[in-house]
Amino acid sequence: MELPPADLYSMIESNPNLELQVLNKSGTDMCLRMNCLQKPFDNVKARQAILHLIDQEAFLRVTAPDPRFGRPVTSIFGISTPYSNDANTGWFKKGGDPEKAKQLLKESGYAGEKVVILDPTDWAEAHAACQLLADTLRKININVELASSDWGGLVARRGNMGSVENGGWSIFNTNDPDYVQGEPPSAVFLNASGEKAWFGWPKNDEYEVLRGKWADVGTLDERKTLAREMQRVWWDFVGDVGLGQIVTPDARRKTLTGLIEVPATLIPFWNLQKGTV
Repeated sequence: MELPPADLYSMIESNPNLELQVLNKSGTDMCLRMNCLQKPFDNVKARQAILHLIDQEAFLRVTAPDPRFGRPVTSIFGISTPYSNDANTGWFKKGGDPEKAKQLLKESGYAGEKVVILDPTDWAEAHAACQLLADTLRKININVELASSDWGGLVARRGNMGSVENGGWSIFNTNDPDYVQGEPPSAVFLNASGEKAWFGWPKNDEYEVLRGKWADVGTLDERKTLAREMQRVWWDFVGDVGLGQIVTPDARRKTLTGLIEVPATLIPFWNLQKGTV
């Protein structure tokens, strides 16, 4: 069974005939995409406020309640890629930093504008994260509204670049496989080309110049150096905000063996063998 609900893990593991197995060890990285074209997140100080506010461990408790299957991620290059690094991650604190967030929000000139969070009710982890996010933002006096819908409704709305008064949005929660963060030219999260970027439309010319060099860098060590510089710039302009990395186990009978461990995609039958009890 792919993606068994987390509240069934203990029941599965207590059954002598069943077992949990993580096939996608690279997992997925959850993040908040903010609308960088519209208030309040068109202001970098407001985006920095969210970066300092978020307590990833609190979000992991609602998205990956079993601590074996979730952990914080502070690198824009994920955890499993060779380019993961700790450059410019001083913002990360256990529990977040609400006072720093309040200061940055004030400096941004936030004037009570409505912040609309797109809330997908048919994706349990994201729905739980949105509920916690709304509560977290209200604690620093942000005017929050949850726009609840199924995922299809969210997808239909997230392409709107307009203001919330014109059907736009402020924040939505999404994820992407951790392993793809090692390829900046194609990783949608790592594009900061403004209206040509992925939903949220972050823009930073300095970062884009660095990203443009990726294909021309010849060695692994040179790319690691470039990755650190890209990350330094990214966390200054805050292209998005991480919520942590999740790995999701599959459930199977112990008599099934040979399942292939690959990132992102379940290969259900290749190499699979069924033994006897």
